[in-house]
This record gives sequence, structure tokens and C-alpha cells, in this order.
Amino acid sequence: MMKETRMSLYLNAPSSRAIGAALLCSLLLLAGCKQKQAVDQPPNVAAPVKLPPAITKSQSFRCKDNSLVYIDFFADDLSLNLRTGENGAIHHLMAATPGGPFSGGGYTVSGSSQQVEVTVPDQKPQSCKS
Repeated sequence: MMKETRMSLYLNAPSSRAIGAALLCSLLLLAGCKQKQAVDQPPNVAAPVKLPPAITKSQSFRCKDNSLVYIDFFADDLSLNLRTGENGAIHHLMAATPGGPFSGGGYTVSGSSQQVEVTVPDQKPQSCKS
């Protein structure tokens, strides 16, 4: 009977390899807790980004030849977008002074939000009203 008791103790006891593996895992976990993070480095800070100006008004104009032009006026008063058709290409025009004549890519626009004069490449200037 003594042999049976020793044998049952041996079979029910955890193996020394399992104990060693558990001990090693515990030590590795605890070793990871003692590491210091590098706090001396400043965070990556990107340079400030200048946002494009907001569109203040989108307006369509009827010209003397009965064509339509579409203009988006921007808040900076230095730029606008011009389209010569409803789904036409967008032409970004710039002015040297706020509210001054806008030009770019052979296109020019001058005037106010009520009446503008639009010049398109290879065409005569046209007066257009909103």
C-alpha cells in the first residue's frame, strides 16, 4: 500500500518543468514592469497648416450672350473659382489686392457680386449679371 500512495503522489504532483516554466514567465512579466519609458524626447509636432479660405458665396451669372458662368467667392477676398458651365472645369483665379480684378490661366473676372465682367481665353470680355 505504501507504493500506491507514493505513486499517486507522484502522478498528482505538478512536474518540475511546468513549475520552472511558470516561474520563468512570472519573472519575465515582472521584468517588463521595471522598464522606464523615454520621456526626454519631445512629441512630434507638425508645423501649423494654413487652411484654405471658406466659400462665402456661390453665385451664377447670366452673360449678354445668354451663357451662364458660376463663381464661388472666398472669404479672403483674394481668390475665387470660375466655371464656364454647370459641370465645367474649375478655374482658380487670384487677385493682387482684396476685391481687385481676379486673373489666372487666361481668365479674368472683375466687378462685384451683382455684376461682373468675365474674360475667357480667345473671346471678348462679357458683362454678366446675377
